[in-house]
Amino acid sequence: FSFYQVTLLMGQVYAVEYPPTYQAFEANFDWLGFNLMMEIDCYQKITFFTRLVGTTLGPLLFVIIMFIFGWISVQTTKQQAKKEARKSMVMKGILMVSFVFLPSASFVVFQSFTCGEDNLLSADPSVNCESTEYSLIVLYALVMLFIWPIGVPFYYLYVLGKHYGPSADEMQETVNRWLSGQFGLKEEEQAKMEERYMLLEEQAPPYLRVLNAEFEAPCWWVPVFEQYRKLAITGVTILFGAGTVDQLIVGMIIAILAALVYFAVQPYKNFGDDLFSMVSHFQIVLVLLWSLLVKFNKRLEEAGEVMSETLDADVLGDL
Repeated sequence: FSFYQVTLLMGQVYAVEYPPTYQAFEANFDWLGFNLMMEIDCYQKITFFTRLVGTTLGPLLFVIIMFIFGWISVQTTKQQAKKEARKSMVMKGILMVSFVFLPSASFVVFQSFTCGEDNLLSADPSVNCESTEYSLIVLYALVMLFIWPIGVPFYYLYVLGKHYGPSADEMQETVNRWLSGQFGLKEEEQAKMEERYMLLEEQAPPYLRVLNAEFEAPCWWVPVFEQYRKLAITGVTILFGAGTVDQLIVGMIIAILAALVYFAVQPYKNFGDDLFSMVSHFQIVLVLLWSLLVKFNKRLEEAGEVMSETLDADVLGDL
C-alpha cells in the first residue's frame, strides 16, 4: 500500500512524464492517493487555499467526529470489556484514516512553501507570494505542518513506543554497552529479548496491527521510519522545485538510503514481503533515475537546438 501511495504522488512531485499506457493504468488507482480535492479541481476550478483546507482539514474533522462518537459509545456501557473493545475500534479507525491521508495531506502542505522565480506559487500561479492571500496560506500550512508531517508520525512513535519501546533502564543499559564497545548481545541476552518481544506481541492492543501487523516485533519503529520515508520522497523534495535536477538527485539519495535500511534490517515477518519491499524500493530508484535521464536528454536537445540556430545565423551572416 505504501508503495502505491508513493508512486501515485511521484508524477506530481517530480513532474514525471509517465508513458500514456502507464497513465491510463495509474488512473484506476487514483483513490489510493486520496487526492480528492485535485479530482474536484478537474471539474470545478478551486483555489489552492480551498484545496489545502479540504485536503488537510477534511480528514482531521473526520477523525474528530470519529473520536466524539467513540467517546459517547464508551460512556454508554459499564462493562469494562466492551469499553476496551470500543476504545480499540476507535483507535483503529483513527490510525487507519491518518495512515491513508498522511501522504496527500503532507504533499499539499509542502506545496504551500514553494514559489517560482516569478514570485508566484508553483502549485497555483494565480497566487502572488507577496500577497496577503499567500501569507494566510503559509500561516495555515505551518499549523498543518505540525499536525500532519510532524504530528502524525510522532503519534505513531508514541503509541508504538509506549507498548514495544524499551524502558529507561534498558536504554541506559544499551547505551552503556555501546560505550564499552559491546554492540552485540550474548546468547542469553538475545534469548531474553526475543522472549520479551514475543510476550509484548501477544499483549499488544489490536489497534496497533494497523501499523505493524506485518513487521517483526523488534522492528516496532519501522512503521514510523516508513512514514518519514514516504514524506521525504513525496513531500520534502518539493522544496527543491518540481522537476529540477537537484530534486531528482535528492529523491534518489533518499530512496537509496531507505532501501539500504530495509535491506539491512529485513523487518517483515514474511521473507516474501522483504523481497517485495526491496523490489519496490529498487523500482522507485529506477523511476527517479529514468526521470533524471529524461531531464538531461531534454537539456541536450535544447542545447543542440540553440547551437543549430546559432550556426544557421552565422552561415546566413557570412552569405
